[in-house]
Amino acid sequence: MDYCFSYGQPRTCYSKCDRMTDYAEEQANELEALESIYVNELEIISQDPIIFTIIIPCEIQDTEIGKEPKRFSVKLKFILPEEYPDVPPSVEFVESSEVDEDFQKTVLLELNKLAEEELGCVMVFTLVSEVQEKLNEWSDGVYEKKLKEKRKKYRLRLCVDTTA
Repeated sequence: MDYCFSYGQPRTCYSKCDRMTDYAEEQANELEALESIYVNELEIISQDPIIFTIIIPCEIQDTEIGKEPKRFSVKLKFILPEEYPDVPPSVEFVESSEVDEDFQKTVLLELNKLAEEELGCVMVFTLVSEVQEKLNEWSDGVYEKKLKEKRKKYRLRLCVDTTA
């Protein structure tokens, strides 16, 4: 038995050599835990194989003071192979109108790398947390870009007003 660390939390993991656990039981336990974490965000599509979606909420702050942020969500679809967690899950974006295809591809590549590092450990929560972090970074970047454009327009307006 080995110990894995995910976001600073120790978890018990099993190597392929000493694994004597039942994959179906381990998957069912993880799914139960995910249902308690993502009460309204998780939708089970199939039990055999286990297929489910998780909605990740996100928002982009508005550059106008007092305005509500733009809220949107991204939906991820997970398919757990029979040998999961010794084999990584299949993950795809199924609803993501706000984020472009390049962002999705980049995130999926990073998730694949992370999944390879986590083999032998249940990992869906870790993968969802990674996507949430990437979405937050992306939305912060969108906000900063809009704020920069707004400042530039304001400076241009000041220049025009002072020369008139």
